[in-house]
Amino acid sequence: MREDALTTCGYDVLTQSAEYGVDSFVKKKKRSLFVHFQGHPEYGVATLIEGIPQRHKRFLRHERETYPSMPLGYFDPEATRLLADFQEKALSSPSEEALNKLSLCPACRKIKNTWHSSANLHVSQLVAICVIEKGGVSGVCRHTRVGSARSRSITR
Repeated sequence: MREDALTTCGYDVLTQSAEYGVDSFVKKKKRSLFVHFQGHPEYGVATLIEGIPQRHKRFLRHERETYPSMPLGYFDPEATRLLADFQEKALSSPSEEALNKLSLCPACRKIKNTWHSSANLHVSQLVAICVIEKGGVSGVCRHTRVGSARSRSITR
């Protein structure tokens, strides 16, 4: 999602990168803070892999119009090639039977969960913000530590 589209609608962007764009943003509505994440930082490797065939099935059943994009930065070249080959076949002759030929087992064994510490950091910062709000403390939640990771400040 684009930052300008979100800020125009009243959202505050928490994190983003040049390569992937916005990945977390918030919006306060009345007394509630709604937190949104692109992707699923709570997912482990197995859950990430399980979701891929589900999205492809929805496309092959014509329940979604666009072919699902490949998760970036997770797969090695071999697994990326496997998914790209499947995409080519699925787009040329879409059928649910084609999905049975997609084996993600080699891809599963090679994925390392590199996003876990970032996900924990986000959650701990949000909990800290909630504690500050409930305690009536005003100000900024700064540098919450999770493991060895160190955050940048999040302002409300």
